[in-house]
Amino acid sequence: NNFRRSTNSGVNWSSYDYAYTGQFINPTDYDDADNKLYCASSGGEYLRWENPQTGETFTRVPVAGFNGIRISSLILSPYTPKRMFAAMENGKVFRLDNIQTGNPAATDISGTGRPAAYISCVNPGTDDHNLIVTYSNYGTQHVWITGNGGSSWMNVSVSPNRRSHRSATRGGRLNINDYDCRNSSGPISWKCSRKYSMIKP
Repeated sequence: NNFRRSTNSGVNWSSYDYAYTGQFINPTDYDDADNKLYCASSGGEYLRWENPQTGETFTRVPVAGFNGIRISSLILSPYTPKRMFAAMENGKVFRLDNIQTGNPAATDISGTGRPAAYISCVNPGTDDHNLIVTYSNYGTQHVWITGNGGSSWMNVSVSPNRRSHRSATRGGRLNINDYDCRNSSGPISWKCSRKYSMIKP
């Protein structure tokens, strides 16, 4: 967790480093209501920067349910204050509430049937019940969605992607538009977008 901060539009920068924790490209998300920054940290915890605009106070928050595994992706809920979704290096997914405290409520929403592999992204859709996770491991089913908050998951893999409801292929970019798994049945409908460059073989 190595940060640079400017308070004068980039004229000068200050360094804030914390204990060599986190990933090489470290998952972070900013709570613009509470002005706190949430980050992946060492195994079994997350890091909270309490005053990123003005100070250098960091809090390591242990989560017993992580079982010593590191966060590989995290995002704050845009719908529920003080809630975070954390995906793990071993394929687990957690919903964390009261993340501003030292004892957040962690709920394992991993369900069953998904790969025990590295999750590269977790992202909410139209609400906290609709979530998508993507895996970066080769040879695995890369894209999974849930419409019931993690009670069950559906494999909608086409190819691996890094962030959210689209997947890049040699034929163009594929999109799921406003898909609601709670009110849909049958196979997922992927639509090809030609607005973006095709991937070369």
